[in-house]
Amino acid sequence: MSEHDVCLRCAGRMELGFTLDINQGSRRVMGWHPGHPRKSFFTGVKNPGEEIPIGVLRCVNCGYLEFYARPEFRALSSDELELTEARASGRELPVTFREAFLTGGEASAFHPTAEDEGADTDQFDATETGSADPEQLDATESEPQERPRHERFNALPKPRPEDKKTRGW
Repeated sequence: MSEHDVCLRCAGRMELGFTLDINQGSRRVMGWHPGHPRKSFFTGVKNPGEEIPIGVLRCVNCGYLEFYARPEFRALSSDELELTEARASGRELPVTFREAFLTGGEASAFHPTAEDEGADTDQFDATETGSADPEQLDATESEPQERPRHERFNALPKPRPEDKKTRGW
């Protein structure tokens, strides 16, 4: 990332900086700071700048923030144990945010093209499986579906007015 990248919203100049978060020992100081991270009494950075894996570009005109993975943190060891530890700790940053979301890097799988949309419109033909009887199809659709566990326990019924009278509310 260069210091003179262009803002996506207003085409203004982007400045290099960093943000502090509670994972970096910053005592919940949130905000953008210009330049590279360094130890300071006022900002509360307790780690050297090499340990903050996320860089932030800020637009001078509109204040738009763009986060990216610093290049030195992108390379991970191929050791399976180290990769698992990196995934569990949240340090795994395989591509920069700009590569993934703005240029269509790996995120192109989430945005189907016109060719992909045509493939998804094929209808299932029940006559191929031999169960073309409409009564059987209606019977399977009318069976109650089991709700997920969080919906079963969190969606309690509201008390009825007659329950309030009998319980002494």
